[in-house]
Amino acid sequence: MAKSGGVPKRGVVWAPGTEKELRGYSKRVRTVIGRAIEVAQWGQTDTHAKAMKAPLREVFDIVVDGDKVTYRAVYYTTKNVDGPVAVLDIFIKKSTSGIATPKPILDRIKSRLKRIKEIENE
Repeated sequence: MAKSGGVPKRGVVWAPGTEKELRGYSKRVRTVIGRAIEVAQWGQTDTHAKAMKAPLREVFDIVVDGDKVTYRAVYYTTKNVDGPVAVLDIFIKKSTSGIATPKPILDRIKSRLKRIKEIENE
Protein backbone atom coordinates (compact mmCIF):
# COMPACT_ATOMS: atom_id res chain seq x y z
CA MET A 1 0.00 0.00 0.00
CA ALA A 2 1.32 3.42 -0.92
CA LYS A 3 1.89 5.95 1.80
CA SER A 4 -0.69 8.68 2.01
CA GLY A 5 0.51 12.25 1.80
CA GLY A 6 4.02 13.46 1.22
CA VAL A 7 6.16 13.18 -1.86
CA PRO A 8 7.16 9.75 -3.20
CA LYS A 9 10.83 8.85 -2.79
CA ARG A 10 11.35 8.19 -6.52
CA GLY A 11 10.60 10.31 -9.56
CA VAL A 12 9.19 9.03 -12.84
CA VAL A 13 10.91 9.02 -16.25
CA TRP A 14 8.59 8.52 -19.22
CA ALA A 15 9.77 6.86 -22.45
CA PRO A 16 8.90 8.90 -25.56
CA GLY A 17 5.16 8.95 -26.22
CA THR A 18 4.13 6.98 -23.13
CA GLU A 19 2.75 9.87 -21.11
CA LYS A 20 0.75 11.12 -24.12
CA GLU A 21 -0.58 7.59 -24.74
CA LEU A 22 -1.75 7.32 -21.14
CA ARG A 23 -3.58 10.66 -21.37
CA GLY A 24 -5.73 9.20 -24.18
CA TYR A 25 -7.12 6.41 -21.99
CA SER A 26 -10.28 6.55 -19.90
CA LYS A 27 -10.16 8.01 -16.40
CA ARG A 28 -10.53 4.54 -14.84
CA VAL A 29 -7.55 3.15 -16.74
CA ARG A 30 -5.42 6.26 -16.05
CA THR A 31 -6.26 5.98 -12.35
CA VAL A 32 -5.29 2.30 -12.07
CA ILE A 33 -2.04 2.74 -14.02
CA GLY A 34 -1.18 5.98 -12.22
CA ARG A 35 -1.80 4.39 -8.85
CA ALA A 36 0.44 1.41 -9.68
CA ILE A 37 3.24 3.74 -10.79
CA GLU A 38 2.85 5.79 -7.61
CA VAL A 39 3.07 2.63 -5.49
CA ALA A 40 6.32 1.79 -7.35
CA GLN A 41 7.61 5.27 -6.49
CA TRP A 42 7.17 4.35 -2.83
CA GLY A 43 9.27 1.21 -3.40
CA GLN A 44 6.40 -1.26 -3.39
CA THR A 45 4.44 -3.29 -5.97
CA ASP A 46 0.77 -2.65 -6.67
CA THR A 47 -1.69 -5.54 -6.95
CA HIS A 48 -2.21 -4.71 -10.66
CA ALA A 49 1.54 -5.10 -11.38
CA LYS A 50 3.49 -8.29 -11.84
CA ALA A 51 7.02 -9.11 -12.93
CA MET A 52 7.40 -10.14 -16.55
CA LYS A 53 9.09 -13.39 -17.53
CA ALA A 54 12.79 -13.73 -18.46
CA PRO A 55 14.60 -11.96 -20.04
CA LEU A 56 12.43 -9.05 -18.81
CA ARG A 57 12.04 -10.30 -15.22
CA GLU A 58 13.25 -6.91 -13.86
CA VAL A 59 10.33 -5.20 -15.58
CA PHE A 60 6.82 -4.93 -14.15
CA ASP A 61 3.66 -5.14 -16.22
CA ILE A 62 0.51 -3.30 -15.11
CA VAL A 63 -2.61 -4.88 -16.59
CA VAL A 64 -6.02 -3.21 -16.72
CA ASP A 65 -8.82 -5.15 -18.41
CA GLY A 66 -11.20 -3.24 -20.62
CA ASP A 67 -13.99 -4.16 -23.01
CA LYS A 68 -12.37 -6.55 -25.54
CA VAL A 69 -8.93 -4.96 -24.98
CA THR A 70 -6.35 -4.94 -22.22
CA TYR A 71 -4.49 -1.77 -21.28
CA ARG A 72 -0.88 -2.34 -20.33
CA ALA A 73 1.89 -0.24 -18.85
CA VAL A 74 5.42 -1.53 -18.36
CA TYR A 75 7.91 -0.02 -15.92
CA TYR A 76 11.36 -0.62 -14.50
CA THR A 77 12.51 0.45 -11.06
CA THR A 78 16.13 1.54 -11.21
CA LYS A 79 18.60 -0.14 -8.85
CA ASN A 80 19.49 3.09 -7.02
CA VAL A 81 16.97 3.43 -4.16
CA ASP A 82 16.62 7.14 -4.96
CA GLY A 83 16.55 6.54 -8.73
CA PRO A 84 13.43 6.95 -10.84
CA VAL A 85 10.73 4.57 -11.95
CA ALA A 86 11.11 4.35 -15.74
CA VAL A 87 7.85 3.88 -17.65
CA LEU A 88 9.08 1.92 -20.66
CA ASP A 89 5.86 1.45 -22.62
CA ILE A 90 2.09 1.95 -22.51
CA PHE A 91 -0.09 0.20 -25.05
CA ILE A 92 -3.41 -1.50 -25.75
CA LYS A 93 -3.21 -5.26 -26.16
CA LYS A 94 -5.93 -6.55 -28.46
CA SER A 95 -6.48 -10.29 -28.34
CA THR A 96 -5.06 -11.28 -31.72
CA SER A 97 -2.54 -13.87 -30.55
CA GLY A 98 -3.70 -15.06 -27.13
CA ILE A 99 -2.17 -13.55 -24.02
CA ALA A 100 1.37 -13.16 -25.37
CA THR A 101 2.77 -9.66 -25.82
CA PRO A 102 3.51 -9.07 -29.53
CA LYS A 103 7.20 -9.36 -30.48
CA PRO A 104 7.54 -5.76 -31.79
CA ILE A 105 6.36 -4.45 -28.41
CA LEU A 106 8.69 -6.80 -26.51
CA ASP A 107 11.58 -5.62 -28.71
CA ARG A 108 10.71 -1.98 -27.98
CA ILE A 109 10.59 -2.68 -24.23
CA LYS A 110 13.95 -4.49 -24.36
CA SER A 111 15.52 -1.62 -26.28
CA ARG A 112 14.22 0.98 -23.84
CA LEU A 113 15.29 -1.11 -20.84
CA LYS A 114 18.78 -1.41 -22.30
CA ARG A 115 18.99 2.38 -22.72
CA ILE A 116 17.76 3.05 -19.17
CA LYS A 117 20.35 0.63 -17.79
CA GLU A 118 23.09 2.36 -19.79
CA ILE A 119 22.06 5.71 -18.32
CA GLU A 120 21.79 4.16 -14.87
CA ASN A 121 25.37 2.87 -15.06
CA GLU A 122 26.91 6.16 -16.25
